[in-house]
Amino acid sequence: MALDIGTHTVLACVGRARGGRLELLANRQWFARLGEGVRATGRLRPAAIERAVAALREARVLAREQGAEIAAVATRACREAGNTEDFLRPAAEALGTPVEVVSGEREAELTFRGASSGLGVAGPGLWVDVGGGSTELITARDGVVLQAVSTSLGAVALTEAHLGSDPYSAAALAAVRDAVRGVLAGAMVRATPSVVGIGGTATTFAAIATGMSSYDGEKVHGFRLPRERLEEWTARLAAMPAAARGNVEGLAAERAPVIVAGGLVLEEVLARAGAAELIVSDRGVRHGVLLDRLGLHG
Repeated sequence: MALDIGTHTVLACVGRARGGRLELLANRQWFARLGEGVRATGRLRPAAIERAVAALREARVLAREQGAEIAAVATRACREAGNTEDFLRPAAEALGTPVEVVSGEREAELTFRGASSGLGVAGPGLWVDVGGGSTELITARDGVVLQAVSTSLGAVALTEAHLGSDPYSAAALAAVRDAVRGVLAGAMVRATPSVVGIGGTATTFAAIATGMSSYDGEKVHGFRLPRERLEEWTARLAAMPAAARGNVEGLAAERAPVIVAGGLVLEEVLARAGAAELIVSDRGVRHGVLLDRLGLHG
């Protein structure tokens, strides 16, 4: 089992090597919100640590049921917090194994390796993973990473910084766009024919666009979301009061508070890349960890 302990979610998947390929056996997610308030305070909150550790206890039960060993990595929230050890100690106790805090570069490498598996995207492309605390931008060609950049454009961080009104004001939405554009300009995002969206923001928009009442990762993996439909849904969600957003089919109530900020990041990436659609990958860091541990290429 591989665990991706992020700013907003804890993601788990169980897999094995079969015929030289990765066979997935189980997937789970928990909205632990470990990074809640980290950007403002520089510290992990006790309540957030408790939520994340509770999720890890459940993950250990799943691993035991599946007869799986556990490999766990933590990303931006743990990289940024000044009291990360307050989480890592109980996390290791809950899992029975240490949690590795990976660098932004390592996170991008694992993200690309996992997300590209089973997708079949060839040629040049940009891979974008909008997380809670950061957004990873990976430029690749024919399966080879050319450049990887970890930015501060997290959906949680942008929401906490700018989106305090209900519903969101035009000025607040413009502030998010300005923040995103400023970072993307510095990240040197260039025109590219293919943009692949990774992580919960991208998969959620795919689920919303197809009206999924029950999430199906196999249908999401490889789904092509036209840019205009992404823009339409982001605008609709931004205009809704918070209470209504959680009732949208395909949108988990726990992700509803940060989905608009994530959508704006994806919109701006597509605009800067000049891409007409977003190719969605259902895989990511945890799949990269599995491939690494199992010695597989894809």
